[in-house]
Amino acid sequence: MDTETLTNLIEKMLSFGERETVGFCWHGGEPLLAGIDYYEKIVSLQNKLNTEGKKIRNSIQTNGTLINKNWADFFVKNNFSVGISLDGPKNIQNANRPSASGNESFNLVMMGLKLIQE
Repeated sequence: MDTETLTNLIEKMLSFGERETVGFCWHGGEPLLAGIDYYEKIVSLQNKLNTEGKKIRNSIQTNGTLINKNWADFFVKNNFSVGISLDGPKNIQNANRPSASGNESFNLVMMGLKLIQE
């Protein structure tokens, strides 16, 4: 999503109704591929455009394979709720959700989950 579209989306969500809390859920494909800079821009725009002081909640749904310390720190710092898609035990996860390179994904997901839990 380009900056103009993102700005319009955030403005519309913040102006919608009399709600005190506005939630944003980032998902689809693998949202972490957009990079931390993209989500830092989102948080910055949300803060800039939130002229009424509404509470903003961000959540993200990821396969967890790209989570590293930088991502984990970002999620904590910006109070993101994180959902990690896991299909089941190692054999099921690896069969249903191979990595982009075709390799097993279970161990990557578990490492990302561990970082989030810490």
